[in-house]
Amino acid sequence: MAEQDWLAHSPAPLASAYDSVTTVPSWVPPAYELRPLTLGELLDRTFALYRSRFWMFAGIASIAAVVELAAGGTGRVAVHHYSSDPATVYAAGLGVTYVAAFLYFFVYCVTQAATCFALAEVYLGRPATIASSFRAVRGKWYAWIGIGWWQALSAGWPLMAVFVPFVALSAFKNRLGTAGSVVLAVVALLGFLPALVYGVIAYIRNSLAIPAKVVEGQTVRQSMRRSKTLAAGTKGRIAVLGLIVFALQMVAGMMSLPFAVMTAGFKTGTHVFAEMAVLMITFLAHTVVTPIVSIGLCLIYFDQRVRREAFDIEVLLGPGPDPVATSGEMRADAPLV
Repeated sequence: MAEQDWLAHSPAPLASAYDSVTTVPSWVPPAYELRPLTLGELLDRTFALYRSRFWMFAGIASIAAVVELAAGGTGRVAVHHYSSDPATVYAAGLGVTYVAAFLYFFVYCVTQAATCFALAEVYLGRPATIASSFRAVRGKWYAWIGIGWWQALSAGWPLMAVFVPFVALSAFKNRLGTAGSVVLAVVALLGFLPALVYGVIAYIRNSLAIPAKVVEGQTVRQSMRRSKTLAAGTKGRIAVLGLIVFALQMVAGMMSLPFAVMTAGFKTGTHVFAEMAVLMITFLAHTVVTPIVSIGLCLIYFDQRVRREAFDIEVLLGPGPDPVATSGEMRADAPLV
């Protein structure tokens, strides 16, 4: 196999000599070769698929980004309407940011499922659009939010378990004197770092749940268990994908940092300009960057199934049931393949 052959579309099958006497099944072969991929091949295929359908994937991701932009912009307009004090505007702006991020999280769970559906359709050689992707997942919005909330809690509860006693000890630090400061430092050193590491590992173990539910149509609990099974042995590759996306988000954060600093103590006119710039940079970052992690996780899901379950043979044996019901919504018991 020549270099980069794995990235090319699978060739179409030759016409059968028996076409005139037999009915050819309406089955489309997978658009990309299904075989175990190395980390480099996975990343290359992730960006190749993203480039080939950029507007579709970015369009799906933009729905959640628009909700965040609208919530953040509306909240800041209200804040500036009721106050012109820079300190008040800055503090209220932080609260608006948290509320907008909270709303973004819920919508992002749905758009991630739509991205996984679109990727699976494209990857397996079937047409996909923004509208068809949302039609396929709209009836199960509560399941996507449930999976996202479960993933967030699995990553966040270790940090909260350390944070609560840390805050309690901080309240008595002055009474305990030097000993209290030492105990507080030990708790921070021995508590937060292991909790952070454990939280990241827990999130990685659960990161394939949405692709599992999209493709296999399982329940939320079954999808979480399925993710733990498929993530075994590939946590390093998921971590590398996460680091790449984190680095891209950090680049966007560095671009917005000067504008965020401008909101800390400048006059109201500067506040408005800086906040608009931060909102637009955040919108573009979430629209352009977040599809990468969804596409990459879905490809890792398929790759693990190829490695562990001969998924490539399963696909070649023939088509599975149609994942989209006549109403346009995905059936809970209908797998994608």
